[in-house]
Order: sequence, then structure tokens, then C-alpha cells
Amino acid sequence: MSMIHFKSRQSLYSFVQNRAFTTKQKLGKNSPLPGWDPHSQYFRPGPTMANRLEEHMNDTILSDVLVGTYKHNVDFADSSPHHNEPADRLVRWTGDNPYYKNRPPRHFRGYKPLLPIKRPVRPENLPSISKVSISTMVKEALQEKSQLLSTIMAFRSITGVEPEIIKARKDVSPWRLRSGFPVGASVTLQGEPMYNFLSVLSELVLPQLHDFKGISSSVGDQTGNISFGLPGNALPLFPQIEAVYEMYPHSLPGFHINIVTNAQDTRLARFAISSIIPFKTSNPEDDVR
Repeated sequence: MSMIHFKSRQSLYSFVQNRAFTTKQKLGKNSPLPGWDPHSQYFRPGPTMANRLEEHMNDTILSDVLVGTYKHNVDFADSSPHHNEPADRLVRWTGDNPYYKNRPPRHFRGYKPLLPIKRPVRPENLPSISKVSISTMVKEALQEKSQLLSTIMAFRSITGVEPEIIKARKDVSPWRLRSGFPVGASVTLQGEPMYNFLSVLSELVLPQLHDFKGISSSVGDQTGNISFGLPGNALPLFPQIEAVYEMYPHSLPGFHINIVTNAQDTRLARFAISSIIPFKTSNPEDDVR
């Protein structure tokens, strides 16, 4: 009888030992809550209202841009998406040479890229801000990597997004720079974080910069992107940094801001962005016309 009882206990032990337990059974009552549960540590509440600057852009600025760029003598039938394709603007091979047949068109000298075709502004292609990129280089980081920590902390504070570390691409012996060495940081913003950053920048930071007279009226890359730089005393003016500026171990550098729009013309992008950030002297509305 005892032998049978021993065998049954041995078989039960081997069964329990080979049994596959789930994670929930192992954790018991301490199982982690899903991210959508309000009691979870990973729960992040979503937006409860529309962004104020985004509403202002959609309800007021875009309609003003449409009125300000209206041209009565433009034939919208010639501005269809399939009109004037990029291949039609290249120089084609002409002549009786049989090698010219089905030969691809010639590119411009220097292989310069084709600029986008400027089309009339319509409700379907109103200019809007696609993304905003912030980047900087810290020269002091070439001597000591820890000098980059303050910049990373500052970018994370003013944007709410984890910065990306910029590393050197090649060796530069006069600067004692090696490939792969961290030299800067960058952040790319889209959606609500982008509008939050632009609203704080235009309403709180730029008015406190005494040397800022507006963005230069000549900036732009002819494809609808606007870039400008701010000095080192701009980062401490952000409300996220101003209250705890003494906690940053190192000084904060200046940074560059690149505003990417879906406009196909720099003057049109400048006209739309001028409703948020001022430009110098030249009137962007006159440039669009």
C-alpha cells in the first residue's frame, strides 16, 4: 500500500514539475495591469481637447492664406496633378539617330534635383506644417561627453520627446574627432507635441529675446522648408527650464529649428508661417503675389 502511495506521489511530482505555467499564474495577484487601465503605471491619458494653435491654423490662418494667394486669372484646369510631370521638363533626345529611341531624357548639368512645380493654391493643397526638427551641436562634448547631458535633458523638457543623439560620421584629426563620437542631439516633432512647442516658442520665448527681430526674409530651400537658429540664451527662457535652470550641470547651447511644410514654394511657406513667427522687413504677402 505504501509502495503504491509512493508511486502516486512520484507521478504527481513529475506532472507538476513538467507542467507549463502561464505568466499570470506565476505572478498571481501581482500581475501587471494593461496599459489602457487607469491604475497601470504605463497609463497615459490622451488629449482631452483640440490643440489651440492647431485650431487657429485650421480655422483662421489657412482661410486667410487662401484669400491672400487668390489669383483670378489662373486656369485651374492646367494645374491638375497629372499636368507638367517632372519627365516633361527634362531635355529629350531629338534626331534621326536610332539610339535616341526609348532613351531616357537628359538631366540638368550637375545632376541638380528638379524643384517641385508651383501650383495655384486651392482648398485641396493649402500649406500646413508637417513636422518641426530641432538640432544642435555641443562643441564642449568633443572634450567631455558629459557636456551633452544638459542639452539632452533640455530638449526632453521642452518637447516631451526623447532626443536622438547625433554622432560623427567621419574622423577629423584637427578637432580630435572620431567616427561615432556623440557631438549633438536632435528631436523631430509631429502632431500635438509640434503645436505645443510652436505655441510656447512664439508666445513665451521669442518675445523675451531682445536681439530677435524676426526670421530673415531670405531663408528657405525653395521646397517649402524654413530654417532659423536661436542663441544660447533662448533655452533658459522656456517655462519648463526657467524654474529649474540651476539644476542643469552645464550651460545650454543655441539650437537650430527646421519647419517642414507641404508647400511647394518657399514664399508660400513663409507666408503661412509668418502668422505664427514674425519675419524681418519684407512683407511675405507681397512675395506670394
